[in-house]
Amino acid sequence: MAYLYKDAIEQYKKLKFGVYLRKSSEDNEDRQMRSIPGQLLDVNEQIIDLYHLNTLKPYYEEKQSAFKEKRPYFNEMMQKIEAGEISGVIVWHANRIARNYGDGGRFVQMLMDSKIKVLLTCFGAFECTPRDQEYLMTEFTRATRDSGDKSDAVKRGNRIKFLEKKQWIGIAKPGYLNTLDQFTKEAKIEKDPIRFPLLTKAIKLILDDSYTPMQALNKLNNEWVYRSRKTKRQGGRPMSKSGFYKLLSDPYLYGLMIRKEGEVMGNDPRMLSVEEYRRLQIILGRNGRPHITKHEFAFKEILNCGECSGSITCEEKWQIIRPVCKTKFHKGKITYQCPSCKTHIEKMKKPKILHYI
Repeated sequence: MAYLYKDAIEQYKKLKFGVYLRKSSEDNEDRQMRSIPGQLLDVNEQIIDLYHLNTLKPYYEEKQSAFKEKRPYFNEMMQKIEAGEISGVIVWHANRIARNYGDGGRFVQMLMDSKIKVLLTCFGAFECTPRDQEYLMTEFTRATRDSGDKSDAVKRGNRIKFLEKKQWIGIAKPGYLNTLDQFTKEAKIEKDPIRFPLLTKAIKLILDDSYTPMQALNKLNNEWVYRSRKTKRQGGRPMSKSGFYKLLSDPYLYGLMIRKEGEVMGNDPRMLSVEEYRRLQIILGRNGRPHITKHEFAFKEILNCGECSGSITCEEKWQIIRPVCKTKFHKGKITYQCPSCKTHIEKMKKPKILHYI
């Protein structure tokens, strides 16, 4: 890495520079970085205005992580470098260019091919020399390694929180809130005092066979005026049909949390019991997500066959009686409608559900 000297500055004045500014709101490593306005202030004061360099406008302001490829503004700048419209790049720090080996290698290769004459930062310059190319690649490697280490640490912490502490990770589901413990400052999930009761009441209407799912959704949105939690960029809207059906089929209702880390019964507040959730899936004409269940049948351990002394097992069955055509049918894995009148189970009003063991 070289420092700016008089002869080099005169050469730089003949170049056309692209100015690239980046700060990601997604990455933990970028929290300590200068904001985009702050980066722009620094490069103007310490480079552009100080040495009267020729820059191409508008400047490239990226708000995405450099940990992955396919950043739109970065790729646009690289295309203009390939086309010869830009011959030099100005950034606040070299790690603003890349935190992955793909983009870093691509940029250094352009520097080796002299398509990029120089990279100027507030901390020095990287020219088309083998030593500077090595230094720049080392900067990219260090930034990539730093991102990878922090990513591994976050994943490890998430796995411990999910599997050992049995707490949901990420954005809270409908009816819940992300909060911070006032003493430990740890993130946790709590009931939304406004939306949790409304959603529970709507689901109970379906379980009581007094409302179909769509009627319950209409009552939820129009009579009870349910609106999603307002955030900076979204929210404040009624519950959508797809969102409501997704909620109804989510095993999180009875406490089962499913993520890529695995499955675990969580400690977060629950809307339904296991039996209520299973009955809800029957009403919806579904079987829910396949998972291992253990049934505790009465007297199963002490019952044996009188002839062969073999163990006696048990099973359960669900049957539905359609209130209009009076047809009684078994709710199997592929049964979603009445075999007589072809009415979908989820559209039946007050069907009689029988549960046998």
